[in-house]
Amino acid sequence: MKTVTDAFKAAQAASTSISLRRVSYKRRYWVEASKSYAWEGSWTVLPSSDIVSVSPVTAKLDTEAVNEYKVSNVTLQLKNADRRWAARNPFGRFAKDSGSPYYGYEPFWTKFKIETGYTVEGVDTYVPLFVGVAVDFQTDGYSDNCQISVQGLEAMLINADAEKVSTAVDDETPSGTVNGTNKDFTTVNPGVGVVSLVTVDGFAKTAGTEYTLGQMDDPTLGAKVTFATAPTGGQVVKVSYRYWKQNKSIESLVSDLLLEAGIGLGSQSINSVLFPVGINNTLTLTSQADFLAGSVQTKTDLLSSPGDIKINRLASGNGGIIDNFDDGDYTASPAWSVYSPTASFSVVSGSMRIRFLNSGGGGFAYTAHSGNVGVWDYKVRFSGNLPTGALGAMSINFVFMCSSAYGSGVPQDGYFVRLYKYPSGSLNKIFLYKFTGPGAYTLLAGADFTLTAGTTYALRVSRTTSGEMAISVDGVQKILFTDTTYSTASNIFLWFEYSTESGTYTADAFYDDIKFSNKSVDATWESAVLDFGATPTQFGKADITKTVTGAATVTAYTAGSADGISFDSYSLVSSEGNVASALKRYMKVKLVLSEDSVDNTTATAHSFALQYKTSTTAVRLAKFTGKTVYDAIQDMGAFSNYEWGFDTNEVFFFRQKETSAAIDQALTSGTNLSDVSAINEGFDRVFHEVQAEYGAFKVTVSDNGLFPAAPAPRFGKRRFTIGSADILVANDTDVATGIAIQFFEFLSQPRRTLKAKTKMMEWLDLSDTVSVTYRDAPGPWWLGDTDVDLGDQTNWLHGPEANTIDGFVGKVVGYRHDTENKVSEFDIEEII
Repeated sequence: MKTVTDAFKAAQAASTSISLRRVSYKRRYWVEASKSYAWEGSWTVLPSSDIVSVSPVTAKLDTEAVNEYKVSNVTLQLKNADRRWAARNPFGRFAKDSGSPYYGYEPFWTKFKIETGYTVEGVDTYVPLFVGVAVDFQTDGYSDNCQISVQGLEAMLINADAEKVSTAVDDETPSGTVNGTNKDFTTVNPGVGVVSLVTVDGFAKTAGTEYTLGQMDDPTLGAKVTFATAPTGGQVVKVSYRYWKQNKSIESLVSDLLLEAGIGLGSQSINSVLFPVGINNTLTLTSQADFLAGSVQTKTDLLSSPGDIKINRLASGNGGIIDNFDDGDYTASPAWSVYSPTASFSVVSGSMRIRFLNSGGGGFAYTAHSGNVGVWDYKVRFSGNLPTGALGAMSINFVFMCSSAYGSGVPQDGYFVRLYKYPSGSLNKIFLYKFTGPGAYTLLAGADFTLTAGTTYALRVSRTTSGEMAISVDGVQKILFTDTTYSTASNIFLWFEYSTESGTYTADAFYDDIKFSNKSVDATWESAVLDFGATPTQFGKADITKTVTGAATVTAYTAGSADGISFDSYSLVSSEGNVASALKRYMKVKLVLSEDSVDNTTATAHSFALQYKTSTTAVRLAKFTGKTVYDAIQDMGAFSNYEWGFDTNEVFFFRQKETSAAIDQALTSGTNLSDVSAINEGFDRVFHEVQAEYGAFKVTVSDNGLFPAAPAPRFGKRRFTIGSADILVANDTDVATGIAIQFFEFLSQPRRTLKAKTKMMEWLDLSDTVSVTYRDAPGPWWLGDTDVDLGDQTNWLHGPEANTIDGFVGKVVGYRHDTENKVSEFDIEEII
């Protein structure tokens, strides 16, 4: 409601007071420095003698189409005998003067302001009713009048191009190879809405015949230009285009649109867009890109299975690669000591080779290693002549948990795995031994195993803290045995023994990919800072998709932050998916995986998803192709269910439709209300269901029709649909549900409307709350009425319902101020 004093209201209520009217204008002139037009700084008041008539001032919110804003129009009839309002009159209103000495003034969009008021305590006091811009001048020679059509300031929005609310890129070299074969070229920026120019060597190409466009309006992909004929090598391809704003709030986009229309920040009153029902959102972390963006990736494996988090058992802290010999030597990283009177040692094709050439014996290579509980993995392969004869035999050995050696490097304690081949007795085995002293050892367990020359075998040895050792070959367990003789280690050994009755031979044992993992291994992954766009109003359940075996675990934690910099401590996400961290705009997610390498349990995290609600959302991509600023703001208003327009102080408002039930003005017959008319029950504005479609969600909200007050049985089935393909939201953001619920709550019940006529009441404005009482029933009295006496037989008892309207509370959705006849008429919609 416009602010006026009690004295002003008293002057309006006085029967002897006469409404005043004032019409002023501001002209537009060219500013060379900015290459644009500007309005004069001060208003010029028209003499009342120049004014023939002023048509009623009208404005309306939420007319026949929901959230449609009906543009105000006023027609001024001004005296024009001397043609002072003619654009070409060098001595008229738009002639050159000291304010615009070179070009004079531009008649189009001259601003006019209409005010009314009263003489208050001897001072003429005015309240603005209307500000608009002139869009047409029509001169009548006979009457010597000029008729000026003045449109509300919405005209500035209608004449502004929303496509310019984007980022322009000129003469960009798109990605794509110029080679005479490739026809496809892609812009650097995604979300392209308009391609204005495509050139090859500076010559413009014609869309549709010489090239076509694809991937337009895509939030993640650049626009694709496909030529009919591929540019040849040496030619230069350039593209000029505009790409849309992304991930902006609705209020930010509305402000940008207004700036494009020349409405400065000081003339904007834009409320934050809130969805009272709430917007359902889903935070999803599931792709390899999501996980690679993590701020902490301790001991994780993000590459072997794209889109999953696994434990890197070989990462520092979990274990590691002892040696894979990819560096081409065994003398460094790590350094191996070797011992053998007859064997040779070398690295061949990334494997450690121990070779006997025409002379058998034993060969040892060892390096420092302290693992005693965990898993050892290694690969072996034999190449050359298999042993022959009664004296022929060979063994390929792996010594683990050796803590001391004797001589030049022969183990004397610990355990070792032996692959054994004895051709004479056809003895092909795998054994587990333990050393009992220098060169002495005892068999613990064995199993059949046939070693084939040229075949690579992957062996795994595991040991628990209780001394249980398991040995497998190519994933098949061969031996399980428990022994607790040794519990410490300082070295591992590679040991090859060979003998044969053949005189000429070559025998090679290859070792590769020697690894160790601790028994308990883990990984920790923390996300990058996650921005909900607004502080959530509620967290739903978190869903951690995972695959675990045995006692392996995947545990989730969350931490909140108000600024995205300082975070709270991590809180555990319960097994039911309950999130305990505080409701704050920013979040980080932590996943901790744990496995037992000995038991070979596995833990894999596939995704983390969190349902949450916010009262606001960002527009992923604001597509304004072919729209005026007026069109674009209409879309924004419908999307948010907000009302918008200009007030009489030339300030644009964008605000919630809901209005307080607190009464701003009481309209009562006999006091300030002269008539009520067009009382409508609102049946034609009732819908039994609302369907909203935005992004990936299409939601229908309706009543069940089982109660007499429900809209379907009362008024039949009528669907209200709302949606816009030009307002893109994230695929995991469900705006549609909140919008559908909000509209259904408003449209599922009839709201009465009426017109109330009063003496000129210029302070009442759109969205103000009023009460309306018009008592005209026969003998209008009721219990508690002090104007009648109990027992009077000429009076009848009539309640409020018997009157035309009584105690009606509504919102002003339109007005018509008739300055000629000094009356106001208000369109009022019931507040339920």
